[in-house]
Amino acid sequence: MPNLRRPRGRVSASRATAPLIFALLALFACADTTQPAGIQGTWVNGDPVTTEVEVNGPDGPEVLTTTVLYRQVEITDSTLVDTFVHESSTSGPTAYVFTRPYRLEDGLLALEGDAVRFEVDLEDDTLTVRQVGMPDGAPPTSYVRGSGVSPDLVGSWVSRVTDRAGIVVGIRIIVHPDGTVTESPDGDVAFTVLGPYLLTENRRDRVYAEGEIVTRRARRIEVDGDRLRIPEPDGDDLSMVREPRGPGQ
Repeated sequence: MPNLRRPRGRVSASRATAPLIFALLALFACADTTQPAGIQGTWVNGDPVTTEVEVNGPDGPEVLTTTVLYRQVEITDSTLVDTFVHESSTSGPTAYVFTRPYRLEDGLLALEGDAVRFEVDLEDDTLTVRQVGMPDGAPPTSYVRGSGVSPDLVGSWVSRVTDRAGIVVGIRIIVHPDGTVTESPDGDVAFTVLGPYLLTENRRDRVYAEGEIVTRRARRIEVDGDRLRIPEPDGDDLSMVREPRGPGQ
């Protein structure tokens, strides 16, 4: 993803948010059009990137600090799905999911409906991404091929929580190697694991148009042996323990 440049002049916080999100959606290009399959697959970057943007706050100019915590791009032969976890000085971690078709054009990869072009240097299992037209010296972004969910996280986890009515409810989740999560009892919330983060969304909101930015709640997962903890900003953390495997598992 390219480095964000400080916008000229002052902008309101609401006006700054949209261009900031789209600037974070920089994806890929392929300089070798004869081997497009080389870039297909899942690519990740876990290096946080922090940017400061000047905005007009309620009490005058202030600096909004934003950080991309984790990025994953899934590339097929015609579509890019970019998912990144982002937080700012005014909001906690949120995942953004962006899906768009792409095409190879003059040796570069172009997103449909976007004038920006990208070059990619593929070497072994590393993609180095450069946006065409960036200033000299602007650092590229490197991605490594994704290897799936950490083995420490894969498996069945159980916990007991108290719902809003004061009833103690048992919760069981199964984290699969591909990042999907099975929950019992089944509810309105769908879970997905992205690197060290647990993403949640309401099942009723899962149908969306191509090209639309989808937001999901994101919380970092902490695993210590057979114990799992998901910290919450209000201190109401969720703690779970690994469910012992039965015979033949």
